[in-house]
Amino acid sequence: MVTPLEIPESTEWIAKQVINAAFVVHKELGPGLLESSVSLLYLLVNNRK
Repeated sequence: MVTPLEIPESTEWIAKQVINAAFVVHKELGPGLLESSVSLLYLLVNNRK
């Protein structure tokens, strides 16, 4: 039986932010954007807050 690794809370938070940003981009702009475009949009969105 494989025991899941414990993920630090800060890493979990970052992962959730990235996934949520990807959903927002997908919803607003549709599928098919390059990964670099999604990364740039994530940075821009999070720097506005």
